[in-house]
Formats: sequence, C-alpha cells, structure tokens
Amino acid sequence: MEVNVAQVLRDALKKGKTNFVFKKKDGSRREAVGTLNFDLIPTEGKQFKSEEQKEERDDQVTYFDMEKLAWRCCKTKNILEIEGKEIV
Repeated sequence: MEVNVAQVLRDALKKGKTNFVFKKKDGSRREAVGTLNFDLIPTEGKQFKSEEQKEERDDQVTYFDMEKLAWRCCKTKNILEIEGKEIV
C-alpha cells in the first residue's frame, strides 16, 4: 500500500507544530517548522488563509511557516523527512 505523503504531512501539521525537511528548487535542503493548527497561527495568517482557501492537492502541501510567519508550500515529491522520519 502506497503512503500518501501529502496527507501524512497535513495530518501532522493539523495537530500542531511539525518539523519536516524538503528539497528546494535549487536542490538545497530546507528544514521547516510549520502548522495547519489555526490555534497556533497569528491573526494575520488566519485572515489570509480564510480568504484564500486553497484546495488540497496531492502534489503539494500548503502550510503556515512558524519561523517566517507566512504561508508557504512545497511539492510532495520533494518532502524528505517528517518529524525525523525519512520518506522513501
């Protein structure tokens, strides 16, 4: 059975702050701390997301970056680790 990496990451993000790693366009690794738990997102981020609600796609994950305090996304195929567990 194939794992839906996008759904695994979204489920973790909805629970709270989640550490994950993905490969950026330039090939470098990006260690991110994100969430989809609206109790942890500042008011400005909540307003933007509610106005710009995006459909969930299997090829990318949109998340709130807790370090940059902004919405970001990454391609599912580029996710390398979720909470220290390597994605194969």
